[in-house]
Amino acid sequence: MVQLRKQTLGTFQRHESARQQNIYDEHVPNDGQGPVAVVKSTTLQRSKERTEQRTKIDIFERAFRKIKEATGNSCWVIGDKSQVYNLGVSDVNEVIQKIIVQESTTENLMSLTRDNQQKIEALSEQKVGIKMHVEEVKYSGPGGGHRRKLVDKHEAQLASAAARLERCRIKHERLTRMVIAVKAGVKHLQDKLDGVREELGGRHIQLTDATTFRVMAENEIIMAELMARIRVATDNESNITNGAARSTDVHEIDLLRARPYNQRIDLPLLDEEWDRDGLLKDNDDFKGEVDDELTREKVKKASSQILIAQDKRKQKMHDQDASN
Repeated sequence: MVQLRKQTLGTFQRHESARQQNIYDEHVPNDGQGPVAVVKSTTLQRSKERTEQRTKIDIFERAFRKIKEATGNSCWVIGDKSQVYNLGVSDVNEVIQKIIVQESTTENLMSLTRDNQQKIEALSEQKVGIKMHVEEVKYSGPGGGHRRKLVDKHEAQLASAAARLERCRIKHERLTRMVIAVKAGVKHLQDKLDGVREELGGRHIQLTDATTFRVMAENEIIMAELMARIRVATDNESNITNGAARSTDVHEIDLLRARPYNQRIDLPLLDEEWDRDGLLKDNDDFKGEVDDELTREKVKKASSQILIAQDKRKQKMHDQDASN
């Protein structure tokens, strides 16, 4: 806006100086003194300047008329920060006056803004001072020490409650992880027992937080039934094995009676069964498996063989007690 005002004032000054020069040239005739070429050059230069000034004036007038026609008998001026002001005037002098008034208005608004900001800061400081004074009055009156003790006591209780809350939160997170692990284990066991569930008459229950206990009970029933069947099958196998062993013993006894000098000797069939010294190694059914890498199948096989051997020993001891 300031630049536009300066340009307008400069244009008016140039117009005025050109007009005065024209008047001077008309009233002061040339007396013939001095070279004619200098006079002609000066005249041409002045004529050229007047032409340029007139051209610039025509440009400004055309622009002003276009703005007036486009905006409906009003003038638009571009100010600072790309703001456009509708001045609603049709004269250049009025445009300049509007710009000057807007500048003064802007300065007044800025001054009011600074004053209001200072008032806000002063009121904020006053508020802080009043608040501190209220706190002092609250705890400095009669019985203020007792109230201060109550405040300290409640603050200590608050800190203790916050510590208990943190401990409970940690414990809750730990129990939550434990419950998730238990549910995963129960689900895994349920999936493993799905193959024999229908055969044993079990029920398939959807695993949720509310049905976890029921699923565990159902899995326990199925596993108990499986263990009972395994025990019965093991007992039957033990009976068959013991019967075959007794018949073999009777046959060997009869053979010894018929041929008292014959003795049965178990010969090793593999080279691995001999020591370096030529002695027979111990007959260990699991020795070859121990040296190998342990797998799930090998562990299951070894466990079942151990159970069978224990059942056999118990059966033999029971038979010996019965015979005695």
